[in-house]
Amino acid sequence: MTIGSVLLGGALLLLVALYVLWPLLHRTPTTPAPRSSHQRLLAQKEALLAEISALDFDYETGKLPAELYQLQRPAMVAEAAAVWQQMESLPPVETADEAIEAAIAQLRGRMPTAQAVSAPAVPVARGGNGYGRFCTQCGSAIDPDDRFCTHCGYKLSNRLEEETGNVPEKSVEY
Repeated sequence: MTIGSVLLGGALLLLVALYVLWPLLHRTPTTPAPRSSHQRLLAQKEALLAEISALDFDYETGKLPAELYQLQRPAMVAEAAAVWQQMESLPPVETADEAIEAAIAQLRGRMPTAQAVSAPAVPVARGGNGYGRFCTQCGSAIDPDDRFCTHCGYKLSNRLEEETGNVPEKSVEY
């Protein structure tokens, strides 16, 4: 091996290492999204409740003396109650579900009432014998060309083949 091939291999190794490490070395600093006052209070309330439950657990397991427990717990509960009152004083926050429901109600308000109340007409598929075509398992309407029910997956091909008289020969699989 010549010194040139060793240098070429080292240079390639260095280039590959730089290519792999580049995203780690040149990250753009991300700033967290600003929290609303409701989100900050909710996080503070959850942290206080977790501290209270940890304090209760430590007292029940004997890690914390009764004097210290009786001194700290009322202070934490009072702080949590104050946070709760601050949360209650804020205007209610609309959740995504509520926003979706409001948009649906607005769209339904634009539709004529007869259209909103009446169900769409479902055509009944008729078989070759004049009877309505429905799945024998779930009762949903099926097309004459369906081999399986689109609702429950029941195999309809044997029934259709018997009605039309086209019964294929059975094949045996080993």
